[in-house]
Amino acid sequence: MDATDDDASKCRSTLATFFDGDRLTREDVKEAYGECRLRSSGVICGVALFVVWTSRGEAGDEPHLIAARKAVADTGRSMMLNKIFVYGTLLRSLERAHWLARAQLLGVARVRGRLHDLGSYPGLMEGSGWVLGELYAIDAETGRDLDRVEGFDPSDEVGSLYRRVPTQVQLIATGETVTAETYVYNQAVPAGSSIEHGDYRRSRLEANGAERVWVIAYGSNMHTDRLTDRIGSYRESRAGFVDHARLTFNKGASSGGVYANLARGTREDRCPIVAARLTPQQVLSLDRYEGTPSHYLRTVIPFQDRQTEAVTLGYVYLAAPEQLVEASVPNWDYLRHLARGYEEHGFETETLPRVQRREI
Repeated sequence: MDATDDDASKCRSTLATFFDGDRLTREDVKEAYGECRLRSSGVICGVALFVVWTSRGEAGDEPHLIAARKAVADTGRSMMLNKIFVYGTLLRSLERAHWLARAQLLGVARVRGRLHDLGSYPGLMEGSGWVLGELYAIDAETGRDLDRVEGFDPSDEVGSLYRRVPTQVQLIATGETVTAETYVYNQAVPAGSSIEHGDYRRSRLEANGAERVWVIAYGSNMHTDRLTDRIGSYRESRAGFVDHARLTFNKGASSGGVYANLARGTREDRCPIVAARLTPQQVLSLDRYEGTPSHYLRTVIPFQDRQTEAVTLGYVYLAAPEQLVEASVPNWDYLRHLARGYEEHGFETETLPRVQRREI
């Protein structure tokens, strides 16, 4: 019999129980095995391995190892994982994002540098500013694909369009800094091409000069009354989800409490959101409430409309890494607005934290 999607999901959910750190998993569909078999590369007890495994047991949640071998770094068949920071058309929802379909998204991230608009794509150069993008874990095959896409030839770095170089990457959701690789532009850049805010998706969103743009809310601004009090009335909103994310409360408040933030999630995680269509002036007003950029960073990510399932780009406010604290429960008034926003847009409130019983 064929392995079902539910079988595959159940198998993947057990992966974290015996792999430490980053891992990459694909379903093994070479033959009809009669069960879901997965091929994974990752680290077990500090050793990088290539593993074939499945889930067994009465509940289907016990990992069963079928075969394993060391991941060999000096062969073209290596499954060793590398981290890559992308900042242009490889970002989710943009033209070349499909090249990262097999990769594991590690989160929104940033590097030091200077970003330039080169027409149909951007280029990263040395600089002291921040450049926003995404961090991925990739296998060797994906790495070779990206080298071709970026015009990088390891045997001719001087003649390459981009060079692949190591860099320090800061994850926005955790503040953690890790070593990864990225592609820096290897040619001269035209005068006046600098993207000052360092955010390519944002520059794409703003390039068309739209009268209104989507702004994603996942905290108290999901409540229409709350958002209206802050920026005035608006015409349109849509309920939806942000994939690979979950709601947390680890943005420190000046009062000592906490506010909402988006945490990195698994492939299965989807954070409920409401996207409101606002004018540029309303966005600037919201910037002041969110303390942008010192408290929350305004960047652009994709969201999915719950009704139409269409994927659209929208602004979102993510807690600045310097503002992160230990996650806890926000105050009553904040939770009240959040819960009302969930109820107003048809989301279940059972996943929200509870405080002393009071009528919402």
